[in-house]
Amino acid sequence: MHSSAQTKIGFISLDEVLVLMPEYKKADTALAEYNNMLSQQFAEYRTEYLDQDSILNSKDTLKYIKVQIVVRREHWLSCRQGSSILVTRLNNC
Repeated sequence: MHSSAQTKIGFISLDEVLVLMPEYKKADTALAEYNNMLSQQFAEYRTEYLDQDSILNSKDTLKYIKVQIVVRREHWLSCRQGSSILVTRLNNC
């Protein structure tokens, strides 16, 4: 007696399967909310950074004492670093 087995090959789309999972919509919504929060924080950092930049590059800095300029420059740098971190996080979403 001779027996043979049939071989069947199928393909699935991972994207289609993931969308059908019940957790997908919840995770997608959470990721979108996180992305929006980061975008808002970035906009705030950018605004603050540009404000500090315009103050530090204006002629008005002559009226400040050195300590005030140092404090403003440190704040300007922290805004710059904060916005860089947020850009990295946004690009990873």
